[in-house]
Amino acid sequence: LVQPEIWNLLNKDKSSSLSNMKSGLLVNNTKDGKSSNISTKPEANQQSGVAPSSSDQGKEGFYNPRPAETNSETVITARSIGLKNSKKLKNFDINFMDDLDEYKSSNLSGKVILNTSIVNSHGNRRLKLSAKGTWPTQVDVSIDEGSFVYDDVVLLEQDFVDSLKLYEQHQDHRAIALFRLNEDIEDIEIEGGEKVYLNKKLKKVNPSAASYVLFKGLTPGNTIVNFILAIGDRETSKIVYIPEGELYYDDPLIRVVDKSNFNIQEMYLTANKGRPLSFAPKIFENFFYDSKMKKIGINKYREGRTYLPLGTRNYYAINFKKEKIYFGTGSKSSISLPGLEFSDFVMDELQLSDPMKDECLVQLNFSKQVEKVSFETYGEYGSTMGDLKYRTARGDFVSEVEDEIVNAYLISKEQGVFFVKVKYIDQSYDYLQTFCSIGSYLVEQL
Repeated sequence: LVQPEIWNLLNKDKSSSLSNMKSGLLVNNTKDGKSSNISTKPEANQQSGVAPSSSDQGKEGFYNPRPAETNSETVITARSIGLKNSKKLKNFDINFMDDLDEYKSSNLSGKVILNTSIVNSHGNRRLKLSAKGTWPTQVDVSIDEGSFVYDDVVLLEQDFVDSLKLYEQHQDHRAIALFRLNEDIEDIEIEGGEKVYLNKKLKKVNPSAASYVLFKGLTPGNTIVNFILAIGDRETSKIVYIPEGELYYDDPLIRVVDKSNFNIQEMYLTANKGRPLSFAPKIFENFFYDSKMKKIGINKYREGRTYLPLGTRNYYAINFKKEKIYFGTGSKSSISLPGLEFSDFVMDELQLSDPMKDECLVQLNFSKQVEKVSFETYGEYGSTMGDLKYRTARGDFVSEVEDEIVNAYLISKEQGVFFVKVKYIDQSYDYLQTFCSIGSYLVEQL
């Protein structure tokens, strides 16, 4: 699916939230070859021996640089599948798409464990798994509060890839994606490509017997994935970047939030604190479902129960001072949006046209002191160029981290995705995937 205007496409096929479910995070419980992911009670802190971060609020909205503690654990195992063979992999390697210098290996143990101190819930990392005799697999894993297991991430053996006849049948549409079904996800839909239902050995079966859904003949790049949920005949969705020449694999978990509150401020050049922004609830557009927003204060809003794939941030659009601005939220409840004077200053300092015609801009708002931001940019044809600038508390734009960095700006001239890793001075992290749509200004609240 080629998306010349990703935000416009996101307003199509939106769905409402599911009903009759309690709030909670999701766990991976395998049953009969399918994983059950929706939890009906809170399970964010089920893991043993893991403590939450002990950082305290400091001056000017930043946190004091006390050492952070691990509060997120992600376990990955892998399986190779060919036309005749299916086996657990003891030895596989992981590269991180947001930091090409970071690398991990299972070292014949059959698993890789990621222990991380996170600032925001709903983090997401793109990993690339590789093993001898297989195609590389890209997979998104949730970096969230709690403990999560991604069991048997699939790596395809070459004979299976050859059987798909990608280069013979699909020519310019050679991307493939494999999704694992579970008791809570009845079906998965992607526009374009050929859809095949498979059992746990990747043999073709009827939909009722399927453990996986394979899509082949997809156009590489940003794609909307719709999940048909088992309860209430509802849907939810997310955006994913699907690569060419490698398998995209997803074992989706569904996050249920009973209600969420947030407030919005307008950012000023000459003030450390923003001015409260008041909007009518109806102007909020949520990209993934029909948002039920309620105003509960001058600049405070409450959204009703929502269902999102775990690791997916919420994205909204609002018309603000005759311009449309987009913003993404994780677990932070205070959102800072640039005012007209502020955005004009940013455009001028970054030497971007206003309105933007050939670029996209992503603004990262930090709540902690930053040590380093790592990122990689990918478009339809793979790795592409991107630029990074920081803004200090004094209002200066710099290329390297200085004291009191308050924002970072990612710039690209090609539609695609930024894989981002933020390291703070207390050794805690934020991870996210954020998207480039030419002509758009997107604010990510961290």
